[in-house]
Amino acid sequence: MISGSKLQRIILGALVAAFVLYGGDWAILKARGAAGFDTVNITLGTPMKDGRVQIFTGANQTQICVKSLFPHFGYNPCWYVRQNSTQLVDRRDSKPASARLAFVRARDFCGGDRLAHMSLRVIGDVNEQPA
Repeated sequence: MISGSKLQRIILGALVAAFVLYGGDWAILKARGAAGFDTVNITLGTPMKDGRVQIFTGANQTQICVKSLFPHFGYNPCWYVRQNSTQLVDRRDSKPASARLAFVRARDFCGGDRLAHMSLRVIGDVNEQPA
C-alpha cells in the first residue's frame, strides 16, 4: 500500500512533468515562429441515411495547424488535424450553409490569380430535364 505522502509526491511529480512538457512544447513552437505553423487539406463530407459518408471531392478546404504535441494559440496540432482530415457537415443542422462553409473563390479552382477576374456562371440546373 502506498502512503499518503508518497502518493502526494507522485501526483505532484506528474503535474510538474506535464507543465514542463507543455511549456517546453510552447517554447519550441514560439522559437520556430512562422515555421511552426502549417496548413492541412480538409475534405468535407455528409452522413447518409444508410450509414455511409458522401465525400465532396471539389470542396477541399485548408486548415491552419501548429507543428507541436499540444494545441497552442487557438490551433490544433497538425498530427491531430491530419488524423481527422474529413469533416462531416450535417444536413439537418439549423445553421445556414454560409456559417459552416467558407466561400470558394474562382482562383481556387483556376490555379492562380491570372484567371481570378473570370466569374463562374450557372449553365443549367441539375434537376432540369432535357427538352
